[in-house]
Amino acid sequence: DDTNGKDGNVEIFETVHVAVVDASALLGKMVVKLHQNDVVDTADWYYSVPIVVALCEKFYLHREKDILQLYYHVEQMITRGLECSEVLSNNARLRKATYKYLGMACPTRSDDDYAVKKQSWAELPPPCISGTIGDPNVAYYSSCTLSHPWSQIKHNDLLCPKEKRDEFPKWNLCVGDVVAIHCDDSPSVVGVDKLEGRDKWYPYEVKWSHAQIISIFRYVKDQDSAQTKCSPSHHEGSISLHMSRIYCHIRWFYRISDAIECSSTNQKRLERLKQIADDENRIAEEIFESGYVESDPKELTS
Repeated sequence: DDTNGKDGNVEIFETVHVAVVDASALLGKMVVKLHQNDVVDTADWYYSVPIVVALCEKFYLHREKDILQLYYHVEQMITRGLECSEVLSNNARLRKATYKYLGMACPTRSDDDYAVKKQSWAELPPPCISGTIGDPNVAYYSSCTLSHPWSQIKHNDLLCPKEKRDEFPKWNLCVGDVVAIHCDDSPSVVGVDKLEGRDKWYPYEVKWSHAQIISIFRYVKDQDSAQTKCSPSHHEGSISLHMSRIYCHIRWFYRISDAIECSSTNQKRLERLKQIADDENRIAEEIFESGYVESDPKELTS
């Protein structure tokens, strides 16, 4: 492979591609760096057989033809390898014994209700516009800090294992951001919108559409209820709030099929859209801005 990391090391990618080989195929030791700035142990340079140093920060998904940036350390790479084993998957006792022998915690395969509840809270900075301007019962914000909705993200254990999610960087949502919105009314991603090898709702487990955040706000009445709590943040005046009490006005973006449907009377535009739809080299979903603003605000839990 001619792919090199920034420091000149070969760059490789984790996969779920598993094969069986006999020991005669083994050539030698590899040292895998998990981060660009990792230092190779000097003892490895005195190994009697030549070694290969490679950088591995990403995971390649064969089916989706996509690359994930990983957030992990070496123990998580070992865990992902063990979890790919059909032998361990079919023998719970052997799986548990293997992790015990390696001195590692055996990961749970059940949903963590506690983690799901923690995802439901968001942190708000002091409002940029409060009751002194406009509606006295509404406070507007330029941003808020969210936990990622892990249970709704495909391959979430690859992106970050459950036991590391408290350490994972939070999502700083800002006015103007284009985001994926969970929407049960989203039309199925089929036909011209679907990319080969990908589930129709990839990279999420739920129906979703594209939208731009044009305002973030909350209703300030009853702010001393049980759904509000003091934030441990160092930002003075910030609070943590259940996500069901934070709202966004959004502007919808169109998928190709949406744009074609809206352009049935404009032949020139329709021809251009069909050219985009028929492009066999398209490797990403194409979307279009629109002037359609949702009249009803969306909860952040949507």
